[in-house]
Amino acid sequence: MKKIILFFGMLLISLSLTLGQTATLSVPALGAGLPAGSVFFPVTIDAIDDGVATLQFYFEFNETVLTPLNVTYPNTNFPFYEWMNNLNYAPGEIILTWMSLMGMNVYPAPGEVFCIIEFYYTGYPNYPYFVWGTNKGVHSYPEKGMTAMWTETLAQFSLTLIDGGTPIPQNIWTGAIDDDWFNPGNWDLGSIPSAGDDVHISDMSTAPFPVIYFPGALTVSLTIHPNASLTIAPGGDLTTNGLFTNEGVFIINSGKSGSCGSLINLNASSIFGNGTFTFKKNTDINGLTGNINSWHNLSSPLDGFNTEDILDYYVNRWDESLDEWEILSTGDSCNPVSPPAFINPMEGWSIKLNQNFPDTCPGSSTGTIIEFSGPVTDLHAGSYSIPFTANTSGYNLLGNPYPSYVDPGLIPWPANLEQAIYFKNGWSDSYWSWAGGIGPNIPPAQGFFVKATGDGVLTFTGNERVHDSISTKKLGPGEKLLAFKVSNHENHLFDLTYIRFKEGSTPGFDSKWDAYKLFTESPGVPQLYTKAVEDDLSINCSPELSAIPLYFACGQSGIFTIEAIETSDFVDVMLEDLFTGTFTDLLVDSYTFNFTTGDDPDRFIIHFTPLCFQEYEASNIKIWSNEHNIYVNNLNSSDGYISVYNIIGQESARKNIEPGLNVIPVHEVNTFYLVRVVTSANAVTAKIYIR
Repeated sequence: MKKIILFFGMLLISLSLTLGQTATLSVPALGAGLPAGSVFFPVTIDAIDDGVATLQFYFEFNETVLTPLNVTYPNTNFPFYEWMNNLNYAPGEIILTWMSLMGMNVYPAPGEVFCIIEFYYTGYPNYPYFVWGTNKGVHSYPEKGMTAMWTETLAQFSLTLIDGGTPIPQNIWTGAIDDDWFNPGNWDLGSIPSAGDDVHISDMSTAPFPVIYFPGALTVSLTIHPNASLTIAPGGDLTTNGLFTNEGVFIINSGKSGSCGSLINLNASSIFGNGTFTFKKNTDINGLTGNINSWHNLSSPLDGFNTEDILDYYVNRWDESLDEWEILSTGDSCNPVSPPAFINPMEGWSIKLNQNFPDTCPGSSTGTIIEFSGPVTDLHAGSYSIPFTANTSGYNLLGNPYPSYVDPGLIPWPANLEQAIYFKNGWSDSYWSWAGGIGPNIPPAQGFFVKATGDGVLTFTGNERVHDSISTKKLGPGEKLLAFKVSNHENHLFDLTYIRFKEGSTPGFDSKWDAYKLFTESPGVPQLYTKAVEDDLSINCSPELSAIPLYFACGQSGIFTIEAIETSDFVDVMLEDLFTGTFTDLLVDSYTFNFTTGDDPDRFIIHFTPLCFQEYEASNIKIWSNEHNIYVNNLNSSDGYISVYNIIGQESARKNIEPGLNVIPVHEVNTFYLVRVVTSANAVTAKIYIR
């Protein structure tokens, strides 16, 4: 006796067969005119024995979209077993019958092609026929609505129906005008491909091949034919949702500005072809200085990349268990590391170009353009996971596995991982951070650090992929954001820091919203940061305060400039230089200062609209406090004086008012003061608390 279990969605059917009986897979509720969706027909065989005479099951399709042409079964082992077929047994159905004769245990024969089904699109008789061959393994034609899988014990058919029976338009590249993908005159339909088009790039000896220069290229399926190519330029992007077949050349470029081309294939199981894929990573992205001898964090968008692909680079891997770098390649020998070290999906490396390598080993240099190249089937598009640990510092060097950007805000963060990322940016030669929706997205081929509080596994599902290089700053109701940039006049290198005011945050480190400050090894890079208690922060999420200290450091002396590049709806952002006593309104101006190596980094205070801030519109007087100081901003430059009274009414300070910002230090703390400002035009009084 043979037991067969059939699954239809949530329906489970169990049949027992004896010799001579027939099992028919029949679902009367299904048939022609099915809505969009997927229908699965798995058949699980418990064991192979002599009890099965015939096993028959239907293969359904959408007849308004697909028309069956022919079914053949080139079975070299006949008469031991064979496939039989019945076209149009019912609307939209084909019956496939497997027959086991003489009790032979031959299900399935290794490598045997059991059945070949040919279709064409209804209404498109000139559309090239496609052939669906079912043999052991997985075969997928999603844009044509079919998937099949055969293993030793499982035969599965999956049919994706197309809503409304709308045929898929075929849009063929002609290159009649130029190489611009977005020029309608370059396509045989006279229109730029849309998300519903089946796009073909064919071999044309005289026409240019397409280049995607801009964002927004779309297809439902894409075929690059032999001797044809498709290129995505820096800043361009492509999203495809169906079958991706590459028999030619597919190239993605990046530029010195740090911008990258980007590809998102929404159907990870439908990448086929014998063509090549190449992602060109430009490590010379610091175009302002030409600094190509800095360290970069690297990952790979495809399988197979190893140290032999970058012989002229120093290659290090972060060993979290020892909290130190593991040297994989020294980059200073003509002899490659043996055996070569491979970079795994979601793994990160730290690399640095050895500029002396070409003189030592001519002809073997990679240079500043690293090429991740291999079969298109090695391209990363699905779900990937990597373990992380918290043995020492907790920092783990991971990587973006995709040929597109990743939005950290879409990552399913596990419990033992702080929700921040850090990566070395060659453009600024400093570490850039992301936390709580603030900061850049992770570029393709980019390694990044995360900080673990315990062991676990980080998984990317593929839903994290985006085409945007800079994430949208995600602020909740009532939240405010300040972003500051400091630049070195000598080399134009810069650094960024963020201050975010959010209800519910704390003055200490918040693992969902704060990011630590990782300091660069390059001495010429200025470093700007704040603190949460004793932690140095690049992104500081805090309850709203009247002022926050701003710290500055650099490995070399020079002239530097601080500017505010994001100020939300603040009405006052004042930078105080504690060294010089200078105050600068960063809403209207930047601040340039001299720095000497070894100066105290606790140099600046940012004053902004505090909760206790009092403004008197009629007199244009603003009064507030921070630490041991009272601040009065005289916007009208009126003459007069400022008096400060303690809680029992004694005058503790008096001074003539000056145009602009006036600072009055006080000595008693954790108490209230009355501040009276008398000018030739007005007299105002404010109650101020000094902590």
